[in-house]
Amino acid sequence: MDKNLIAYCGVDCAACSDYQGGKCPGCRQTVWPEGDACLPVACCRDKGISYCGECPSFPCADMKAFYAESESHEQAHRRMAALRTGPALEIGAIVWGVLDIEREVAFWSAALDYVLKYPASDDWAILIPRNGDGVQLSLNKVSSPKARRHHMDLFADDAQAEAERLLSLGATRKPWNYPPDADYIVLQDPDGNPFCVVQR
Repeated sequence: MDKNLIAYCGVDCAACSDYQGGKCPGCRQTVWPEGDACLPVACCRDKGISYCGECPSFPCADMKAFYAESESHEQAHRRMAALRTGPALEIGAIVWGVLDIEREVAFWSAALDYVLKYPASDDWAILIPRNGDGVQLSLNKVSSPKARRHHMDLFADDAQAEAERLLSLGATRKPWNYPPDADYIVLQDPDGNPFCVVQR
């Protein structure tokens, strides 16, 4: 069996006769009764790809929801971990040192259209995108009044317009010696932490 043709999700592979018989041709070619294909098979057929790993959106929200609700979700996690291509590491969160959790939650939620993943505590909060996948922003309360050695680059289609919007939310401009061809604007959040708005 060619591992590269097996669905990366692996949710229903154990129930598939082709998989069990060692004849897996990939999700798109697998013979399923009309209208009875699992979500990965149907999606692969629609997109004209052989398996989920060929999809630039993998792992998509539909895929995650599908295997999260499946009784085989532990198998799915193992197969995805074993067969997934690309870097073994990825940025899952940016931890941002702040002085005032409540104020920073309000600012970054409005700035990025993020929401709290869980209720914030006195010294910790996790923000995630309101819609879809993305890097989470973790806010960690610190005691030093100095700006921390970190910054984010926020890519924007209209950097100037986004900078003005962020200034209206409470950001401030950070004095900066810009080169003539600068494609970014340096701002500070309400705590004084610097970040850049970069023209995409």
